[in-house]
Amino acid sequence: MKNFTLITALSLCSFISGLMSVSVSEFQTVEVQAGEEVTLQSANMSNYDSVIFWFRLVNRSKASCISVMINSGQNVSYYEGFENGEFEMRTNITTVSLKIQKVNSSDSGIYLCGFYQSGRPQFSVIHLNVKGSGEPNDDGDNKCKMSECQTVEVQAGGEVTLQSANMSQYDSTTFWFRLVNTSKASCISVMSDSGKAASYCEGIPNGRFEMRTNITTLSLKIQRVDLSDSGIYFCGFYESGHLQFSVIHLNVKGRCGPNDDGDNKCQTSDGMTNLSTVILAGLTVFLVMVIIGLVVRNRKLQTANEEEQNPEQRENPGSDDLSYAAVTFQPNARRRAPEPNVIYAATR
Repeated sequence: MKNFTLITALSLCSFISGLMSVSVSEFQTVEVQAGEEVTLQSANMSNYDSVIFWFRLVNRSKASCISVMINSGQNVSYYEGFENGEFEMRTNITTVSLKIQKVNSSDSGIYLCGFYQSGRPQFSVIHLNVKGSGEPNDDGDNKCKMSECQTVEVQAGGEVTLQSANMSQYDSTTFWFRLVNTSKASCISVMSDSGKAASYCEGIPNGRFEMRTNITTLSLKIQRVDLSDSGIYFCGFYESGHLQFSVIHLNVKGRCGPNDDGDNKCQTSDGMTNLSTVILAGLTVFLVMVIIGLVVRNRKLQTANEEEQNPEQRENPGSDDLSYAAVTFQPNARRRAPEPNVIYAATR
């Protein structure tokens, strides 16, 4: 029974550790010395008929497409500026990789591997940090320059509309997604053809996001914004095997100061993080109580087994097991006074 309790406790602790590890492992960070070779890898989330692509966020302001593969196993197409042989995209059943030769500081940044299939884009995020050069990398704390990207500011609780120039044709696919804390890319909405209704990705609150398009612009309206909506938003266009992106920074101002896209992160986390913390805390308390209950129950069973194995101790109690009863002494009865009509005689 003791071994069972120990195994149960270890299993529960491992379960809690697993939950916590899942909640913090959201992205990869790869470090390499300047002049060396590096390979970025992502789990292959695609099917045979999917589109796989790599692109990079430069200075948090411009998304540069690197390569695209229409179907697994087919030839890779490289975009302008990445055709010199220093970049090589490969894929197999389990992974999608991007090899970069002779890296330098300009290669530092946030790389995203995207998968578009069944009308839904998915992304994995990798941070590349090139060391050994005095030049600042693209993943530093430098703010995006106003001439290179859009920055939209709004007060918490208000409404905001993000707009991008419409670079699509009638038969193109457009979509919005967001980079949260430069670590996780979340899909928001997809529109397969202009004029059709937009479909919204899983986890997006109903009615709070609205995607629209016309001849000149493509917009995303967000109602009742809060601090968790801050981040880097991408508007993507895919047509004829080519991808284009526009980048917009959304800064939601509130009582807790700078948002998650600035140098200082807001101390108040979003609703999902708070909910996850509460659930983990409650689960931890519950499991600790279960462990304590198992330990107490094990102790009682051990005591009962010891008493069954030594019954003589109950029949012949020792001095320590004697019980004492309280004894009360009554005072002596008062002696009866001599009666006056009685004659006392003494005889020998």
